[in-house]
Formats: sequence, structure tokens, C-alpha cells
Amino acid sequence: MLDLWPIHISILGFIISVVGLLTIGIKLVTYADNIADRFRLGEALVGGLFLGAITSLSGSIVSGLSAYNGYHSLAINNCLGGIAAQTTFLIIADMTYRNVNLEHAAASLPNLVSCNLLISLLGLSFLGAVIEVPEWLFIHPVSVVMLVLYLFGLKWLQETYKNPLWIPKRTKETRLDEPRPDSKESSVMLVTKFTLSACVVAVLGYVITKSAESLISTTGLAENIAGGFLTAVITSLPELVVSLSAVRQGALTMAVANILGGNTFDVLMLVIADALSLEAPIYSYYKNEEFFLTSVILLMTSIIAIALARREKQGPGDIGFEGVSILAIYFVSATLLVFKFV
Repeated sequence: MLDLWPIHISILGFIISVVGLLTIGIKLVTYADNIADRFRLGEALVGGLFLGAITSLSGSIVSGLSAYNGYHSLAINNCLGGIAAQTTFLIIADMTYRNVNLEHAAASLPNLVSCNLLISLLGLSFLGAVIEVPEWLFIHPVSVVMLVLYLFGLKWLQETYKNPLWIPKRTKETRLDEPRPDSKESSVMLVTKFTLSACVVAVLGYVITKSAESLISTTGLAENIAGGFLTAVITSLPELVVSLSAVRQGALTMAVANILGGNTFDVLMLVIADALSLEAPIYSYYKNEEFFLTSVILLMTSIIAIALARREKQGPGDIGFEGVSILAIYFVSATLLVFKFV
């Protein structure tokens, strides 16, 4: 029997986690931007790799521990719901940048590569759900392929930043990824602060997991709803704060890369959950809700990729046709899931 928390402790855990993740998110964007400039790594690479992974740590903890404790639907939907929420957060960040659509100003080849890498990884998750394997396998073969593809994707991101063979047309609204004046902190101090922030995010991930599992067990809240909307949104708060802060600081490429990189890393939550799922491969717990949510994410991600390539300057609501479409897709799909039309 799991050591569950009382309802009031679970709610307090969520509140503490929200405050903590919001605070850390503000700090992370400053550290990441300074690291990108100090080591000449580029905002897209640092945002998509390091920052995206760090801001996704709490979600990874939630999915991994939930799978280990037998809350398989919570583990899956926390991953998928987080990706859907973070993609929507990108549109919220776009709303705060009034000059031009964010996809136009921050268009870059690494961000386009991240979109297509995410689509490929999600496609593999579908294969994992339909390919049956013996339950005694420690991990589903699809999870291994997903991990290998992700590692190759990181290499491709680095290559496209250092030697891009496709460059977006520069307009007066385009914000180039150029290093700003270096901070006075030492490289060791910058990396140390970034690492300590990651540790805090991981600890808060454990708190969120315990709070969610306790709430599900004591109130009967459905795992897919708890994972898809409660823990997913809470663990995605760092991505929202980081992207908003990055837009405010003018690091537009990092704002987009953080969301796309975080989404790509979030798919690895399925790999982590699969490795920790003791009863059967995590993909065997896919039901209609999980297939539906994955399809929604694929649609949203393809729209972002089109937006980055199309680069509309202005559009409906000052966020463009793509932004309006993603907001509509998220809220319609959320309504369908909550009211069990799926």
C-alpha cells in the first residue's frame, strides 16, 4: 500500500510546487541565456536541449514514479498533456510580443528540426501501442528506438545551428540570435546555479507525484484527467515562465526553442515510464483517450512547423491563423476529454 498524503497536504504540495516552479522558471532563462552567450552555443541549442530538459524534469519524475507505482494512465497523460499545454503556452508567449508573430521573428532551422523530431517520436509511440511484445521484456523495443532517435536529433540540432543549409529570409522584424554583453559571473558559477535549479525542479516533481497519487486515491479523480490537465499543467509552468521571460528579454529564439525542446524531451517520459513500468510495457495501457491526445499533439506540432516555415507577420488576434487554431484545438480537445466524448 502506498504511503498516501491527506487531501490538505496534497493541495499544499501542489501550491508549493506551483510557487517553486514559477520562481525557478524566472531564474532559469537568465542562466540559460548567459550560458548560450558565454559558450557560443546559440539560443536554439541551449533552449531546446539544456533548458527544455531542465524545465521538463519535474514532469519526468511524475511520469516515472507514477508508472513505477502502478498509475500508468497518470504517467502517460502527464507526458501527453504536458506537451499539449506547453504548445499552447507558446501561443500565450506570442500574445506578449506585440511587434509581429513570434513564429516570424524567431524562425530558425533548429526549431523546425525540433518540430519534425517531435512528430517522429510521437509516431513511434503509436507503434509501441499497436506492436505487442512479451511482458517479460524489460523495456519495449520502440522505447529504445525513441531514445536513439532523440540522441541523433540532438546531433542534428547542433549541426543545423553550426552549419545551416537553409536560412530563413531576414526581415526587419526578424530577431537574430546574437550574443549580448557577457555577464560578470564565472562560468563555474553559471553552471552551478543552473544545476542547482535543476535539482529543485526534480524535488518538486516528486512532491507533485505524491500529491497527485494521493488525490487520485482519496477522491477518485480519474487518472487521465489528473495527468492530462492537473500535473501536466503544473509541471509545464517552468516552460511558460521561461518563454514569457525570454520574450521580455528579447531572446525570441530561446522562447520558441524552450517549448519545442521541452516537448521533444517530454516524449522521453514515455521511455522512462516504460522502463519503470513493472507489470507490462507502458504502451499497452494506451486507450482511446491516449490515442486521441497523441493525435491532437501531432496536429498542433505540425501547425507550429507550418507557422515557422510560413512566417506570417500578422493575423487574427495578433497571433496569426496558426495561433488561433492551436488555442481552439486545445480547448475543444480538453472539453471532449473532460466530458468523456472520447
